Amino acid sequence: LHSLRRRQRQMCIRDRGGPGIKPITGTDAVTLRSPKIPAASFDKSDGVSTFEFDGKKLLIPAGSGWVDYRNLDLTAVNGININYFTQEPLQHGYIVEIFLDKADGVKLGEATIGVGAKGMAPNTALISFAPLTDAKQHTLHVTIKAADPAEKTGLGILSFQLMSK
Repeated sequence: LHSLRRRQRQMCIRDRGGPGIKPITGTDAVTLRSPKIPAASFDKSDGVSTFEFDGKKLLIPAGSGWVDYRNLDLTAVNGININYFTQEPLQHGYIVEIFLDKADGVKLGEATIGVGAKGMAPNTALISFAPLTDAKQHTLHVTIKAADPAEKTGLGILSFQLMSK
């Protein structure tokens, strides 16, 4: 599982009962996860590395690569905000594609990032899509590739933030 910040909440529900009916009491625990997924906390990958910069751990693509983030409840999520850094503005950028569950799964969307970005500063790009409603656990499969093989400027992705209305 990801090293995401988690919060656990415990609920207790009790009704008062009625004439001839005993009160009913029930408890349950729910774990809440942060909607911000650290990019370097992937479950599986190929063609990427990680690098720590100024206390931030970044995901670094090497031309073309992919990462998986498993066990995510994407119910009501309608977009993913990509938070990233570049050493300097990119000429061609990188194409980030998001797929549901696997490389040949449903494509949720894509964005080209880095062109016109501020060097050595936080940048963002949003991928929007129709919200999922199945209430199941999913894997986000993210592919990252240079838009042009001539792209030489470094790119580091800090996080993927799940967005909802």
